[in-house]
Amino acid sequence: MTRFPVSFRGLATRFPMSPRRLFLVGGPILAVAIFVILFALRIAMGGGGGEDEQANVSTTPTASSAGLLQNSVDQQLGRDDLANRQSQVGISGTNPDAPVPGAEGDRIVISSIGVDAPLTMRVATADETGSIKMENPEGPKDVVWYDFSASPGLGGRPGVGGNTVLSGHVDYHDYGPAVFWDLGKLEVGSDIVIHLRDGSEYKYTVQWNRTVEPSSTSWGEIVASTSQESLTMITCAGTFDSSTRSYDQRRVVWAVRTG
Repeated sequence: MTRFPVSFRGLATRFPMSPRRLFLVGGPILAVAIFVILFALRIAMGGGGGEDEQANVSTTPTASSAGLLQNSVDQQLGRDDLANRQSQVGISGTNPDAPVPGAEGDRIVISSIGVDAPLTMRVATADETGSIKMENPEGPKDVVWYDFSASPGLGGRPGVGGNTVLSGHVDYHDYGPAVFWDLGKLEVGSDIVIHLRDGSEYKYTVQWNRTVEPSSTSWGEIVASTSQESLTMITCAGTFDSSTRSYDQRRVVWAVRTG
C-alpha cells in the first residue's frame, strides 16, 4: 500500500513565511477572534433591561441591563446638592401653554455625548402606601418624561416650570450601550436641549452630576419641584449584579434652564 506522508514542515518549506509576515497575517485574525469571544460573553451575561418592571422613587428609579463597564468619575450625591438647588439662578416657566412632552416630534438633544432621542411619557402613580411609582423606559433608545401632575410638589414640564424628570437606560440586553450610556461624562456647564413638537426649544445647563445609593436615597426630594425651571435625568450606574440583574447605584444629573 502506498503511503502519502503529510508533513507540516514540508509545507512550510514549500511556502516559506517569515516571522514578520506571520505576525502581519496572524495578528489581525487573532484580534478578531478575541473580539468575537468577548462580545459573545457579554451577550451571554446580558441582562434585565426592558423587562416589565416598575421603579419606586424611594428605591430603584430605572431598570437593570447588561452591566458594561463605564468610564466616569463618580461623586456621591450629598445633602447640600439638593438643598442648594433652590438657590441656583435660572429661568422660571415662560410658556404655560407648552405641549405635554411625549408625542411624536418631541426630542432631547445632548450634543456633547451624542444623544438625540425621542421623548415618551409615563404617568407617575402612587400606590396605597403613598410611594410614587415610575415605570421603566421600554427600550434602549427610550427617554421617558414622567408626568407627576397627580402628585403636587413633584416634577415639572419644559417651558411650564418645576423640575422636569427624565430617565433612560444606560445599557440594554442584546443591544449594548443605550441612550444614557455616556451620561456620566456630562460636566458642569454642559448643555441639554428639549425640542417640543410645536417648535419650541428649552436649554438647560448642568449644575452637578452625582451617583446615589438606591435604597438610602430620598427620591421624593430628587424629583421634587423647584422654584426655577430645572431638569433631572436618572439612569443606572455602579456595578452590575448578575444575580439580581440590577446595578448597585443610580446616576442623577441636575440642570437649570438657561435658554
